[in-house]
Amino acid sequence: MKRFLVISFVVCAVSGLPTATHASEPSKIDQRTETLLNTMDEQQKKQFADIKMGHGVVRAVEYTNKSIDRAMRSCIKHNPSIKPELSAAHKNWKANLLPTLRKGEDRVDQMIKRQRIAKPLVVRSYLKEYDKAATAKNKKIKETPITSIEECKNLMGKMKSVENDLVSLITDTLKLNQEF
Repeated sequence: MKRFLVISFVVCAVSGLPTATHASEPSKIDQRTETLLNTMDEQQKKQFADIKMGHGVVRAVEYTNKSIDRAMRSCIKHNPSIKPELSAAHKNWKANLLPTLRKGEDRVDQMIKRQRIAKPLVVRSYLKEYDKAATAKNKKIKETPITSIEECKNLMGKMKSVENDLVSLITDTLKLNQEF
């Protein structure tokens, strides 16, 4: 029996990036973070933490969305009899999640433009490196596609609660209900 697709990527991606396997060998992103932090005052460190957290949340939600897309494709392929139900659930998922995700991306972009840490190009370069480290970590997670009708129906049911959690996570982390 195929295992259920586990959607815990948000926690993994937000809780931190991969660190070196040996304490004496910091990773490239750890070294770059340390270098940046050493040049910042306390207010800049807070800005940096807010940008990094916001960016991490947005990327984690994007990753989760891609996982849901893959799961839905697998479900539709293996269960054509419930394709209309699956397609409707997936369409609803996207309609409810993607606008908030776009707002989150825009907010992070505004945070980068308004920060006083370094030139926006430097901050974006750091975040790209952060993304590479997160991607490397996520590649170690083996997804098992869901195929049974029961698993697919369970996924549809779980999508609504996860969707609400993800929308709240983005909204709360990036304070989307407040003026910037």
